[in-house]
Amino acid sequence: MLWLVVSALAASGAVDLEIVVRNAAGDPIPEATVHNSLEANPQRVNRETGTWRGNASFLDDGSVEEFRPGQTLGFTVKAAGYEPVSVVHEVKRKNNVVEVKLTELDIDVTDDPGRPGGVMFRGDKPLDR
Repeated sequence: MLWLVVSALAASGAVDLEIVVRNAAGDPIPEATVHNSLEANPQRVNRETGTWRGNASFLDDGSVEEFRPGQTLGFTVKAAGYEPVSVVHEVKRKNNVVEVKLTELDIDVTDDPGRPGGVMFRGDKPLDR
């Protein structure tokens, strides 16, 4: 059923959009998600390439809004351990590729004074060492 919707969109002139998610070294981030501001649920990137592709937004009411030239779209790109990034893109007729570089969060879990070598959560009891 989904392939019917995608086939119909391709025939109707919807414009393809590609978002490529990479880390600072340029490697794909396999666990990243792309959240279109028009949709309720985020979508995962391809685990091998770090790429998300789409040509329409699937809205909560079941309707489909195609990406058209001149339309401005907002996305939030997230991944565990990385700072989220918001992106605004104006759709063009061709070459709609958006490169997003995520910055790793600076988290050091070994400097917690309550528990050497780890993070202490509420309700945890300190280990006797």
